Amino acid sequence: MLILAAVPCTAAATTVPCSSAWGSGWSTGGEDGFAFTCGDGGGTTSSKTGPSSGVGGSGPYVYAETSDRGHGSYFALTYDGSACSNTGLGVSTVAFHYHMYGATMGELRVTNAAGDAMWSLSGDQGNSWQAATVG
Repeated sequence: MLILAAVPCTAAATTVPCSSAWGSGWSTGGEDGFAFTCGDGGGTTSSKTGPSSGVGGSGPYVYAETSDRGHGSYFALTYDGSACSNTGLGVSTVAFHYHMYGATMGELRVTNAAGDAMWSLSGDQGNSWQAATVG
């Protein structure tokens, strides 16, 4: 699960829509990389990796299934900031949960619109959800 909040327009917080329709300002894959997959419990398709359920033990989540991709594969999940577009403000804070479990875990990186890394974490972080806020 990923939650994006724009400050000071906090009422405009948005959650990644976990469906094949995406939308609401969210997109995945395309020219920017491989697409994320929606999970709804039961784990990922590869063993001994990823979550078995969403944050708090239930609910949907998005994940990158890397078992059939080569080393250095890039997955993209982007948000266009449309929740705050009517206010003239940009996204200044990103709050999310991550679950980085697996022997060959890569890097999770949050970048700004210019492509600059604002936060990153690499490697196996254990079999549990963790919270992070960037901004």
